[in-house]
Amino acid sequence: MDYRMWKCTAGAGENCVPLIKASMKTNDGINSNTPLQFIAFEAASGTKFYLNDSKEPMEVPSTGKFITPFDGQRGMKIWSLKFKNRFSGNIYYIV
Repeated sequence: MDYRMWKCTAGAGENCVPLIKASMKTNDGINSNTPLQFIAFEAASGTKFYLNDSKEPMEVPSTGKFITPFDGQRGMKIWSLKFKNRFSGNIYYIV
């Protein structure tokens, strides 16, 4: 299990997960076909995004922080993270 950070710049509707995986391959020599287990990021409260196959957007809470569940051994299987509008910021993840 690796905890990492990626500096994200993604256009509206662009899936960040393949971008993260490409960065892992280029910068770390890691070629992973497994889904991410965890993601976290900061954004303005109300920033809309889509996680996996969600049709309705989720929103960043008033804290400005979004974190998927992770208990140290189990997390979500994340294969898609798309923002409704262009996003630039750090995304933390576990592979």
